Amino acid sequence: MRLFRSHFTLFSRGRHLSFVLKLALGLLMLALGGCDFRTLPNCASYFEEPPERPSRFRLTANGLATLPELRGAWSRCPAGMRFTRRGDCVGAPVALSWDQALLFAAEAAEKAGQPLRLPTRSEMATLTESSCLNPALDLNVFPAAVSQKLWTSEASAFAASQACSVYTYQGSSTCNESKETELGFFLIIDPL
Repeated sequence: MRLFRSHFTLFSRGRHLSFVLKLALGLLMLALGGCDFRTLPNCASYFEEPPERPSRFRLTANGLATLPELRGAWSRCPAGMRFTRRGDCVGAPVALSWDQALLFAAEAAEKAGQPLRLPTRSEMATLTESSCLNPALDLNVFPAAVSQKLWTSEASAFAASQACSVYTYQGSSTCNESKETELGFFLIIDPL
């Protein structure tokens, strides 16, 4: 009887281990089956070759970029920097808490005499380039853009201490960023 029990236990353990391994392999294949394994090019090289790649943006001489679907105009440089005639951004980008970023936009609007503000999440989505990443932005339009999280004007609907940000690496957004985190941001100039 004792001999029978030890063989049965070994057999059961072997079948159990085999079942667990097959289950794990099946779950892994199911999980990976829904993944997109395409490798997107880096946006710096994507917009460099060919250089005549058409842009969705209309550029102005004063460092703004517009889109047909957006009423306002994007500042081509992150807040704290300015666009030059050479087509680049100079200065240092600012990184502020969410409340400070909103205040920065309000103070800049008052000084400039123009309505300046942080973009919404959907407006930030208009910047995203789906054909490339790191950052997923047209670097011919936004020459100082880097892969980073950027503030939007929206607060979290679920937590008063959190706000929404966009990660420019691939353009994903989230509303679970602590408002105290210091992030950069772009500004939109609304028409008067």
